[in-house]
Amino acid sequence: MSLALVLSIAALAGALALIRTKPVVLPVVAVIAAALEIGVAVKVIRVTVAHVPLPLLFGGALAVTGIVMLLRNEHKWSVVAATVVAVVGVIQTLQALKVLVA
Repeated sequence: MSLALVLSIAALAGALALIRTKPVVLPVVAVIAAALEIGVAVKVIRVTVAHVPLPLLFGGALAVTGIVMLLRNEHKWSVVAATVVAVVGVIQTLQALKVLVA
């Protein structure tokens, strides 16, 4: 099990925990990004986007949605879940930009 897969599973768990918050759009975006990333990591699906690395796209989506959800929520459980999503997204984005080497 690779680090990318473990981080994606953590982001999916955090995003699923946020599904019951309002508005629901941001957690759904995070769930889709994490699920696609898991699918790509285990080679179940193949996604290509021209001129944009997929880890940058998925990591950026998780980072932005996690940070926005973190700023909008006050409950303890939702802050923890949003923090997990945001941290995973930032780590993946930094790895995609080759700033952080895993």
